[in-house]
Amino acid sequence: AKSNDLFHYVSSNEIFHKTIWAASGSSRLETFLNYLWEGLPPHLPMLLPKQIEKSISEHQDIVDAICTGTPEEARSIMTKHINRSVEDFVQHQQYLD
Repeated sequence: AKSNDLFHYVSSNEIFHKTIWAASGSSRLETFLNYLWEGLPPHLPMLLPKQIEKSISEHQDIVDAICTGTPEEARSIMTKHINRSVEDFVQHQQYLD
């Protein structure tokens, strides 16, 4: 990704996540997730191959599930998105070690 594309992705990604957190209606959850978010390196998409493409696809699936009124499906897709991102990050870190 070009640097401006990466910047656009990083800022759009943050807006996407924080919008969903706010929509949860739980200030406690939102505060907790913001705390976790601040611990992530902002250049994470550059570290993980295909991270941007994978996330955009997963985000679209999440939005589709929310828009069709299927919260269980949205929750399932969100869980898979989080787990896949963590697994990719851990695998990348192990590769570097």
